[in-house]
Amino acid sequence: MPSRRCTLTAVGAIAAGRYSSATPTDRFVRREFVDTLNGQIHIRRAGQPVPGGPTPTFCFHQSPQSSLVYADLLPYLAVDRMAIACDTPGFGESFRPQTQQPTVSDYAAWLAEVPRSLGITSFDAVGMFTGTAIAVEMQRLFPMHIRRMALIGPALFDEGERRDMLARAWPERPSEDGGFFLREWKRVFDRYPTNMPIDQKFAAYGECYRGGANAIFGEVAVNSYDMRVMLPRVSLPVLIIDPEGTAGRGGEAHAGLAGSTYVKADGKSGLGLLQSEPVWVADQLLRFFDTSRPG
Repeated sequence: MPSRRCTLTAVGAIAAGRYSSATPTDRFVRREFVDTLNGQIHIRRAGQPVPGGPTPTFCFHQSPQSSLVYADLLPYLAVDRMAIACDTPGFGESFRPQTQQPTVSDYAAWLAEVPRSLGITSFDAVGMFTGTAIAVEMQRLFPMHIRRMALIGPALFDEGERRDMLARAWPERPSEDGGFFLREWKRVFDRYPTNMPIDQKFAAYGECYRGGANAIFGEVAVNSYDMRVMLPRVSLPVLIIDPEGTAGRGGEAHAGLAGSTYVKADGKSGLGLLQSEPVWVADQLLRFFDTSRPG
């Protein structure tokens, strides 16, 4: 098992190319499909399971995106553990749900089949925006699965905000005149940081409709889920990362949760955070996940 010091300095070392125990092959992000009861779920995976080592990490994305948002982060998490990001069903390359409008509970139940199919009984969870609600609900449904939970921009909207978000849920459904393409392109440009490279913005835009005409389902589900009620019920250690520009800010109010850690990410935009600051994010996550691990 890597030493505690090795674990906490792994991010800086890998950035400098000095972390010898993780080969380039270990850090290579592989794309795979996992068979589940309802269909195949697409994952991105970096690193290998380490017997007796750090707990594997599972990452859940925001809507309307896919595991692609974690592609830059996964290699930094995988310096000494296996890290997996899943496409939520209906997004990316995962199966298309037959349910008319899935709920957060549906998404959590479907995604919980991935670690079970891989023989993983315990893991650390990372969620971003919509993914934060999925992680919280997964812990409610399957309390023995998740050891620690990191929430980036938790969807802590009040009732009025959720109603407003539902009215503006994106991406909008396709129309025959094709005008929705330009409107969503402008929305991506307005929401993502001005200094984010255009190729990364284009990649984010391209993921919006990978789920087809029903890609709006994710935002409808998360804005029908009251995180302000559900988050305080979580009984395990929680890291809340509160980036700038996060609608429904309120993570600081939940910093008093038992075992919780709160990080206000001043100067770091929420959308595009994983692409622009993967080393910083990985450092926050690894330090939190490894706080109570012996070594």
